[in-house]
Parts: sequence; structure tokens; C-alpha cells
Amino acid sequence: MVKNYITAAEAKTLTRTSTKIESSMYKAIKEMADYGNNHICFSVSEADPYVVDRLEKSLKDAGYTVKREIADLDDRKDVVWGLDITW
Repeated sequence: MVKNYITAAEAKTLTRTSTKIESSMYKAIKEMADYGNNHICFSVSEADPYVVDRLEKSLKDAGYTVKREIADLDDRKDVVWGLDITW
């Protein structure tokens, strides 16, 4: 029988270890740099605060200047973070 669910513990672990959003962020930076830009505001909605902290640390460790802002609140009043990234 195939397991067709994920436990809450597994979901939490996956949330904290997945690199999909980080890969997407660096891909967006590369694309903007290819167009001659030196700045991007990357929006992160519904992300665990741990993930936003990890993204910010990764960027700073890679030499980027990062300013974190609350960009908006979504319909459920969840925070939409904006990472203002400059290189």
C-alpha cells in the first residue's frame, strides 16, 4: 500500500530543510543580473519565519545586502515578507 499522506512532523522537517524557495530566489537574482539590474525585491508569502531567516542568512553569507520588510498581508492576514536584495 502506498502512503498518500505526510505526518505533521515530516511536514515540519521538510519545511525546514527544503531548498526549493532558495533555488527559486537565486534563479530570480541571476535572471535580473542577466538583464543588467543590481537589485530585486523577492516576496515570500506563507513561509515559516525560520525559512525567511535562513534565506536572509544565505544571501548575506553570499555577499548580498539584504533588507527585510513586511511587504503586505494576504487575505488570511499572513505576513508577506519582502527581501530587498542588492548586489
